[in-house]
Amino acid sequence: MNENVSQAFEQMIERQSQKKCIRNGIVVYGASSARKFRYLRDSLKRFSETVLCRDFETLTFTDIDSGFLQRYVSHLQGRNVAEKIRKLKQIFRSAHAGTEVFDPVEAIPAVRKTTDPFIPYSEIVRIREMERSGLTNKESFCLDLFLFGFYSGGSSVAEMAALREENVHGDYLCCERTGCSGTARIPLNKYAKAILRKYRKDGFGDYLLPVFTHKHLSSEQQQGRIKRITEQTNGLMKEIARKLQLECELTLGMTRRIFIEHMLACRMPLETIAEVTGCTLDTIIRYLEKHK
Repeated sequence: MNENVSQAFEQMIERQSQKKCIRNGIVVYGASSARKFRYLRDSLKRFSETVLCRDFETLTFTDIDSGFLQRYVSHLQGRNVAEKIRKLKQIFRSAHAGTEVFDPVEAIPAVRKTTDPFIPYSEIVRIREMERSGLTNKESFCLDLFLFGFYSGGSSVAEMAALREENVHGDYLCCERTGCSGTARIPLNKYAKAILRKYRKDGFGDYLLPVFTHKHLSSEQQQGRIKRITEQTNGLMKEIARKLQLECELTLGMTRRIFIEHMLACRMPLETIAEVTGCTLDTIIRYLEKHK
């Protein structure tokens, strides 16, 4: 068994980074999974060094007992507790360490977040119709990506970057989801069509949106571009949320939840929402429970 926690994290991150699959014709490496383990490692490191005053590099699996985990859960204050504990348990298994230490922790009910307000469709309208004279061309493109992400059922930059002419079937957009391994069949409304028309001449090759250019040919270059555009878009949307005095910050990752909540508010059939978003019916039911 590898006793060193830091080394086990590095090995897991390396393995996840090397995994690859093909999504919408693009080779996608496991950057997303690797990033989640990296976030967990950094979170544990901060907790270990600031709360326990312990050097993370010397931390072993025997040091992580039930008391350690319970203090860590309290430290997280409800922020993605279940996912972090699940991934930490995966680190334990990869290092052949016993996972029985997680039993009492998994019995602790997760703290419900209260800073996750419902965002009505009217706010999307305000964002779409806001004055853009103060935005640069790049910022205007990022804003359009946010809006297209919403109108396409909550698409990520990676999903939008991979869209080609072949994904358009009449008034529908068909694409594979990178997060839930489903295929979405999205009706294109007039706003989504307008964005596609706006950037049709700027796209590289047969891509629908100009996320990639002639400089982004390899998978590594494309992944780097996707990461930068995502960060730029999220930074812009946070500024826009403050400017419009919204109740919360806005990110691209929220567009799917906002879209699903809007569909639920319109009383769309759950099966239809699942088809449009590429999510499973169980996922939509969970959204419905939270929406109620």
